Amino acid sequence: MREKGFTLVELAIVLVIIGIILGAVMKGRDLIDNARAKRLASEINRWTVAMYAYMDQKGKLPGDTDSDGYIDGDPIDYLNNESFVEVPRNTLTLGSVTFYLYPGVVDDN
Repeated sequence: MREKGFTLVELAIVLVIIGIILGAVMKGRDLIDNARAKRLASEINRWTVAMYAYMDQKGKLPGDTDSDGYIDGDPIDYLNNESFVEVPRNTLTLGSVTFYLYPGVVDDN
């Protein structure tokens, strides 16, 4: 008479397959997280390029109305009004998280 059930070899094979699937899922998640981090770094770099392009052409940072080195106005308005530079989006959504990227603005209040 033959007993019904699974052998240890069959259980071991199933556990190995489950481990491979879990490993692939975790690696895929790491790849997605790395891609999101690279996208954020790229967007920040675009802001840096836009700021320096403005500074190269105007001799001051965007928003620095009196050239004293302090940003008095809204830098985004200055960048949007110039046609020589492509202004990055001000939001960056990575998965379920939205980042709002703005150059610093000095508030005198």
